[in-house]
Amino acid sequence: MKDSIWSETSQAPEFEALKTDAKTDVLIIGGGIAGILCAYMLKQAGIGYMLVEDDKQGMK
Repeated sequence: MKDSIWSETSQAPEFEALKTDAKTDVLIIGGGIAGILCAYMLKQAGIGYMLVEDDKQGMK
């Protein structure tokens, strides 16, 4: 299976693991396309959110 043009031409951002407790209005579990779109819409609405992913965002 061939890699997508996106994965061949861009670098996915990397983030450090959360090391303390955090408080948020909405918790999104999973950084696939659905999670990223939810985060985008919440950001547009001015709602506080946190997106968590166990591997790499947008890669599954």
